[in-house]
Amino acid sequence: MSTLTGRPPAGRRRGLRARAGLPVLTGAGRFVAAHAVDSLGTGLVFAFTVVYLTHATHLSLAAIGAALTLGNLLALPVPALGGLLMDRFGPKAVVAIANLVSAAGFAVFLVVGSAWQISLAYLIVQAGINLYWTAARNLVPLACVPGEERLWFGFISSLRNVGIGAGAAVSAIALGVFGPDGLHLLIAVNVGTFLGAALLFLTWKPTRGPAAPGPPEDSAEPARRGSWSALLRDGRYLLLVAANLAFVLAQMVPPVLLAVYVTDTLRAGAWIPGTLLVVNTAAVAVLTSVITRRSARHHSHRVIAGGFLVGAGSFAVFAAPLAWQGGPGWAVATLLMAAMLLFTLSEILCSPALNELSVSLAPAEANGRHQAAFQLSWSIGGAVAPVVLTALLSQQPVLPWLLLASLSVLAVPATRALAPPDREEPLP
Repeated sequence: MSTLTGRPPAGRRRGLRARAGLPVLTGAGRFVAAHAVDSLGTGLVFAFTVVYLTHATHLSLAAIGAALTLGNLLALPVPALGGLLMDRFGPKAVVAIANLVSAAGFAVFLVVGSAWQISLAYLIVQAGINLYWTAARNLVPLACVPGEERLWFGFISSLRNVGIGAGAAVSAIALGVFGPDGLHLLIAVNVGTFLGAALLFLTWKPTRGPAAPGPPEDSAEPARRGSWSALLRDGRYLLLVAANLAFVLAQMVPPVLLAVYVTDTLRAGAWIPGTLLVVNTAAVAVLTSVITRRSARHHSHRVIAGGFLVGAGSFAVFAAPLAWQGGPGWAVATLLMAAMLLFTLSEILCSPALNELSVSLAPAEANGRHQAAFQLSWSIGGAVAPVVLTALLSQQPVLPWLLLASLSVLAVPATRALAPPDREEPLP
């Protein structure tokens, strides 16, 4: 009968979904839409924040950069607050609050005129982002069929890359058509996207996992038993945080290191960094779900170890053009493309598995505090990477690649401690 209606049979639909690497999405429409809207808003503005501020304030580029850095640093402790709120109110409420905070921050951007106002606006925006990611990972178990957590993390990664890319494309078109004045409208639209995402998260009613939007009724007492000292005694989780810090530093290559290394150090074509970023974004968007589906048959720690080894190889290939300065341009471009493909594969392997472990290794009584520690690795890594990587590049161009490759190799044996204690497997 299904063929008479023009719809493929249920078994065929399941087969197509499995081949595409997609999780079961039934009942999670608002959850998926919230991620799509949130990522679209992120892409609308972040690539052009500095451009907007140079026209809105007429401050120097150095002053704007310093103000943004200060706002980012002031927001570093926010994950700790997010962890406490999550243990008290549950992840869904914290994610909704985070989107409201981000909306307020971008609203402030509309009226900034001085450096301290830029710092205040960016502090509010970054506070919302840190709150969001402290709690957002714990929404996945509420949305997914048990056992599909890693598939969901891979799917969300793909979805967010599509949303961010679409938002950036809209911004680029608006900038080209309307000039810098069009960015004011985009900032206002971005406020609306974060408000919309907050509404979608608030009205989403999970059909799987804990049914209540907040903590279960009997969770008040366990939440009180959670403590920061218990987190500091959880060596296995702290090892996960350390491994994720190595991953975060690696993920800072595209926004921090790539363009200056390619254009200033290698003197290669100015078109190469943008092309590599497009390849990375498109590959993550298209391939993450499929690769995550295939890797899900292996334990997370094995996939993470493999991802770090691939990442170490990518950094070696990134450094390879330094061996023959002034080589043919096509050879340099080919090596950099190969390095980016390896880098992207490493990202696809590591990210869903690390996120899965960040949830599964956290005890229920202090889930928020553990997620705060995990998110701090992102905040700290994002704050120190620009200073560390650019300083090393200025001293000796090979040093940042050597550091990143070394951290990746060191992370491989460390992942053994993340294996399930009842059935460890040898590393590949």
